[in-house]
Formats: sequence, C-alpha cells, structure tokens
Amino acid sequence: MLAALERRRVAYIVVGELAEVLQGSGGTANTIQIVPSLRPENVERIRAALSDLGTSPAVIDRVSEADLVDGTTVACTTPSGELLIVPAPEGTRGWDDLRRGAGREPLGGGVRPAIAGVDDLVRMNEATGVPERAVRARTLRRMIELSHDRGIDL
Repeated sequence: MLAALERRRVAYIVVGELAEVLQGSGGTANTIQIVPSLRPENVERIRAALSDLGTSPAVIDRVSEADLVDGTTVACTTPSGELLIVPAPEGTRGWDDLRRGAGREPLGGGVRPAIAGVDDLVRMNEATGVPERAVRARTLRRMIELSHDRGIDL
C-alpha cells in the first residue's frame, strides 16, 4: 500500500501502530494509518493510488476533499489490507502539524515514507484517553528517555 502511495507521490505521514513499530517500539501492526496533506491535488493522488490497489469504486468515492477537510476518518479496505486515512489524529492539527517532527524511513524497494516522530506519537496516544493507548505512550516515552541517555535523538 505504501509503495502505491509513493508511486503516486502522495504527501502523507504514517501514524498509529505501524509508525510506533517503525520507530522501534516493537509489536506488530495490522492496519496502516496515514495523515495526508488535504490539498485537492493530493486527495486526487490518494484516490488514484487506491484505484491502483484495486480498491472498489464505492470506497474510493468516500475519499473526498470535503469529507477529509471535515475531519472524517476513512477506512479503505484494499486487497492488500486496510488503510485508514486520518485527517487530524487526536491531539494534533493534522499533516501540517505532524510534518515538522516526521522523518523518512527506508523500508526497501524504494519506499521511504514519512513516519510521525516519537514525540508526536506520544501526544496522539495520550490525547485519546484510552488506557491501552496510555500504555503505548508510556512505552514511547521510555524509548525517548533511553535514547537521550545514550545521546541519540529520536
């Protein structure tokens, strides 16, 4: 899914469990969550990437600039898995807010998505008020502490 987004030059940031795993928290992720730029041309690129993935036209029709600007999260089931398009995760103001702390991570095959920074992942998890997410925030905070102790910036 990320390769399809990259081929279409979609501006997005990976968030959620996959971002946490890629930042080193351990675990697994079953769903890819992205925060896209909401520019009209970027929304069209997302729709094209979904089409490339074989997503049904009914699902693609739910990905519209108006819905995304309103903050509606869109779940897209593709033959490759589930992609959640999250315009503004809790605790953030969306793509413009998250892109400052994001970094690119090479995943192989020329795929180098922007991944939310650890501080932003902590902020998102804490903002939900969900106990499981609070545990994830504590794990990420501990990662930050350990990296600072070793002189490494995350």
